[in-house]
Amino acid sequence: MDNKRVLITGCQGFIGSNLVQWIKQLYPQARISGTVRKSRTMEGQEIVDLTEQKDVQKLIEKTAPDYIFHLAGILYAKGWEQYYEGNIKTGINILEALKACGLHTKIVLLGSAAEYGNVAIKDLPLTEEQPIKPVSLYGLSKACQTQAAYYYCSQGLDIVTARLFNVFGRGISKELSIGSFLYQIEKIVSGEELPILATGNLEACRDYLFVEDVCSALVCLAENGVSGEIYNVCAGSSVSMKWIVDQMIKNTGKKIEVRIDSSKYKPIDVENIYGSFGKLANVGGWKPCVGVEDGIARMMKMPASL
Repeated sequence: MDNKRVLITGCQGFIGSNLVQWIKQLYPQARISGTVRKSRTMEGQEIVDLTEQKDVQKLIEKTAPDYIFHLAGILYAKGWEQYYEGNIKTGINILEALKACGLHTKIVLLGSAAEYGNVAIKDLPLTEEQPIKPVSLYGLSKACQTQAAYYYCSQGLDIVTARLFNVFGRGISKELSIGSFLYQIEKIVSGEELPILATGNLEACRDYLFVEDVCSALVCLAENGVSGEIYNVCAGSSVSMKWIVDQMIKNTGKKIEVRIDSSKYKPIDVENIYGSFGKLANVGGWKPCVGVEDGIARMMKMPASL
């Protein structure tokens, strides 16, 4: 990837900002550009409305990337229209622009374990052959993007889909469970809040992967992934949210009361889910390097950035 042009959409986001640093460390000669939605930009970053085809076309023509990591998207929205705009239309605009320009670009799209939906324990660990049955609008929007990728591969584009499970690390969104816990704990440790941590359902089990391992997986797929294929990016095992909370509190060295708030429960929740990263391991020799316990300790010790 050295001396190659790399475009990262959503480069100021949680995964995007970590990926920028990861690529810079591995490939110091890589020419990285990125897109943001905020008004403040840094060198190599541009404000681009990815829902506008003409703006995306100009971006692709200007940057002529060898690699694209399409990380921009929406986690939570009020309805289907916003999910469509943020998670489907943006990707299609990029793929249409590449098709029009005739560039030989390798594209890595972000999928989600939410595409699998509510799965039976007997089907775990999930492989990429598992049928997708999303039970959320977010999962549905990601499933639609995955289907669109198949079409554009048939049109000659080089696309791989990284189907991410749960990612964690410093900078994680407060809209996500671990991000909410981290934000509350920081307030408690600083003395701004009482030592009471409000949570939703802590019985659910999830497959959590530290953000650095996610970055290494994305780079591995950019370099080795087979066009048209989907790859699970996961740890290969699950832990309960209760265990996560206990570990986070343990790292503070403080006594913090956990209060479960039933109003924070999701209308439809998946009891347990974890995947197999065997397919990714076979294509690029990738495997997780940071365990969940170690990752939590590292997250809790890093300088605050929330």
